[in-house]
Amino acid sequence: RLGAARVAVAGALAASGGGMAWWELRRGALLADFERGRRRYVDSGGESRYPFYGRDHGYEVDYFIELGLEPGDRLFAAYRPSVLCLPHAATLLAWRRFRGATPADHPTCHGASRGWDEEGVIEVDSGRRRCRHPERPGPWWRPWIPGGAAVLSSSYPDWLAWPGVLEVVVVRGTGSLVMTVR
Repeated sequence: RLGAARVAVAGALAASGGGMAWWELRRGALLADFERGRRRYVDSGGESRYPFYGRDHGYEVDYFIELGLEPGDRLFAAYRPSVLCLPHAATLLAWRRFRGATPADHPTCHGASRGWDEEGVIEVDSGRRRCRHPERPGPWWRPWIPGGAAVLSSSYPDWLAWPGVLEVVVVRGTGSLVMTVR
């Protein structure tokens, strides 16, 4: 009887270890694709004209969207769980489930729905657009809690270029304009 319990525990540990290894291999491949896009951007000479916005195409569109951002504009981002480390992806999915929301729930002119993983606010400093936003998921050993307070300030291109960003919607500070960026 004790032997069967040991076998069951050993099997569960092996399965969870295998699942984690598979997740990290898949995540590594997705992040490698992102880095290849960044290299193509650098090789194309784009960095001499436009900042990197996370894709290796459409720099001009992203640049003009950035120029149109005004102080107080709100940015709503949905994360891509597949590029987060497994503990953070599980935390994000559980948080979404707890809130009863999905990224398909879009903000309206009256404010954000519960479906977005991050909300940021545009600030302009010496003509440069910056986004004040909560801390984002990092390495698996660093604890992360979704929905935190906006404590970081990143340049808009760096904020948008983070590989974990799946979709972004901009809501004008007055609530009069809703625009999907990605």
